[in-house]
Amino acid sequence: MLRGRIHLNEDPGNPAIFKMARLQAEMLFQLGVKKLILTCAAGSLILPVEVGQIVVVRNFVLPSSVELPLWGGEHVMPEDALTPELAKLARNIETRLCVSYGSYAYVRGPGFEGRAHDKENLRRLGADIVGMSMVPSAAIAQLYQEEGVQTLGLAYITNDNIEEHSHEENRRRAIADREKLAQLLENIIKEL
Repeated sequence: MLRGRIHLNEDPGNPAIFKMARLQAEMLFQLGVKKLILTCAAGSLILPVEVGQIVVVRNFVLPSSVELPLWGGEHVMPEDALTPELAKLARNIETRLCVSYGSYAYVRGPGFEGRAHDKENLRRLGADIVGMSMVPSAAIAQLYQEEGVQTLGLAYITNDNIEEHSHEENRRRAIADREKLAQLLENIIKEL
């Protein structure tokens, strides 16, 4: 289990960031992990997805210029890593935890998407939520699918689609509500 993970936006000018992001996922698979649960904080792009909900990620919306921690010859689609059976399990565990399905738009960051145009453009592409993580790890997980790796994506919604972005407020909300995600993870793990 990782407590946090390296994001590609943490040191954007450092090419080693791709190696570090890849290593943290590959390390788990080399140790024998077969079921990977990726969690993140994300922002809502649409109603009825609201702050405090947990969204089971059913697919990814990727900009055409997205960079992933892959080497030459590794051609993957990160959403192919997402395992429908795990998504269904998570969705059916407990509806009281406000679990719903959604499409996750990946932006590398560290800047937030703009309220004036970016959010609308992401919605037009089919995204329900947006965040700066999960996709690089899912891309590496997809490389290990043939070895039996299954992946589940869960996003805790920290901000809505109209409020001014605040990293500090998003962190505060996630920390204050962490027991909800912890309970869901505990219930999913019991079912695995």
